[in-house]
Amino acid sequence: MLNTDRVLLSPLYEQRIHNLHEDKIKINETKLKHFGSLDFDDWGFVYYPDFKFEVRPNHKSGIVCGPLAIGEHLRRFFNEIPKYINKNSALAGAWIEPIINYVPIEIAPEDRPEELFEIWKKYDTRSGFGGMNHCAGDMTIGLKLGWGGLLEKIRYFREINAPSNGEFYDGEEQVVLGMQEWITALARMARTLAEAETDPVTRDNLLEMADINEWLISNPPRTLREACQFIAHFQTLDRTYFVGGALDQLDEVLRPYYEKDSKKSLVTDEQAVWYIASLFFNDTHYSQIAGLTPDGEYDMTSRMSFVILDAMHALSIPANIALRVHDKVNPDLLRRSLEYTIEDGSGVSYSCNVGCEQGYTKNGYPLQLARKRTKVGCNWTCIPGEEYPLQDVTRCNLGFALYYALQDIRQGEPSLEALFERFCFHTKTIVDSIKAGYDKHYEVMGRNKPELVYNLFMHGPIERGLNCSEGGVDILNFNIDGVALATVADSLAAIEQRIVKEKRITWQELFDVLDNNYEGRRISGSC
Repeated sequence: MLNTDRVLLSPLYEQRIHNLHEDKIKINETKLKHFGSLDFDDWGFVYYPDFKFEVRPNHKSGIVCGPLAIGEHLRRFFNEIPKYINKNSALAGAWIEPIINYVPIEIAPEDRPEELFEIWKKYDTRSGFGGMNHCAGDMTIGLKLGWGGLLEKIRYFREINAPSNGEFYDGEEQVVLGMQEWITALARMARTLAEAETDPVTRDNLLEMADINEWLISNPPRTLREACQFIAHFQTLDRTYFVGGALDQLDEVLRPYYEKDSKKSLVTDEQAVWYIASLFFNDTHYSQIAGLTPDGEYDMTSRMSFVILDAMHALSIPANIALRVHDKVNPDLLRRSLEYTIEDGSGVSYSCNVGCEQGYTKNGYPLQLARKRTKVGCNWTCIPGEEYPLQDVTRCNLGFALYYALQDIRQGEPSLEALFERFCFHTKTIVDSIKAGYDKHYEVMGRNKPELVYNLFMHGPIERGLNCSEGGVDILNFNIDGVALATVADSLAAIEQRIVKEKRITWQELFDVLDNNYEGRRISGSC
């Protein structure tokens, strides 16, 4: 029988999580004072205004590009950034801003599709070319291997594949070595803080934090707390490199550690809530709970799903957790999520299984594969570790297609048929340019801006010696987001109704109103 009870926190853990909440508010106040209001997700970085970092360009244009050069910069970056430990947290570390705020990591000029830039500018289009991080890693790869195992894997497949150009593996190795050195520094800092700590409970927490990080330098996690610490390490690396934000099916990833620790009486539910709250304090990566097994037989809701909800509620800061909704979803989990949203003013988002499944199968994929897709982005899903979809990096601006279509039909005899024909022409121009940009993206990204972080947590890139964009993973999808689709549909319907059917206004009156942005205009015959 699944335990769905709310976790009751003792004063110790309630106070620790409350202190984390207050510390998060202070950290954000500091960032708001420096940056002003920010119109994007609540990134979990801790800001250090005095930090400086030396750039060592490897291209004549003054940029940094390529796996080895980027890997070397990431390694130095993690060695030089200020180290952060919060005494109220179960986990050590924090990130301090994206590395691209300090290092011009870009695509070399000779590899940029300059001929497409004017088209993208004209139609206010996001092309997807050069897009980073819009895929998700399989956390179990890292959790099973640890950083030491990942390093061995890199070296093993470098020897097996024996590439003529070893930069791919060199860059990946630099990243892992940088992480190991950073974790070593965190362990040392935790031990130093413990030596100076007068409160015995806090000192014990810092000493355990030091022991955990020393173990994780080279070894895979064994316990729930160690697994959360490893994921926090990943979060810091992922956020630092192009602000990656996708995590995984968090309840399923952590469930085996929770169940094993619970059986051995190594963890209580309130400790588990504290670990997860500490993870959310570290950063608000996108992840999912619940959902169907690939065969569609079972709901994946577990005790860990409820612990995650309770941790969100206890910390009381927005966290990007999606709850997968389907016919077999646990009703207690669904109800609890709604109760917490009402109590807290924020909570989970809801990812509807039918839409996710049907949309994917329409592209020819089997239903079982569609069920493996997880909501790990602001408005997108993918299969962690297996898929490179680049979702949410394109914008086909249909509003501009309609705008230019209206300009085209001003000459001659305007008609609805002519308008729609020109709209299709401009839409095709946008789509073709995005496709051409994707083609160029797949060609040049591996040698310019490789997915150095996600390559480590995907099935294939290290084994094949190929970046995700080059066929490192089995599933590469072509994705385009249509912007202003509803506005265009409404506009065409209104034009058909008022001009063509009712004849209440003329085409010229429409053009005049649009030219004046509706200012001071009243169309004759209109209501």
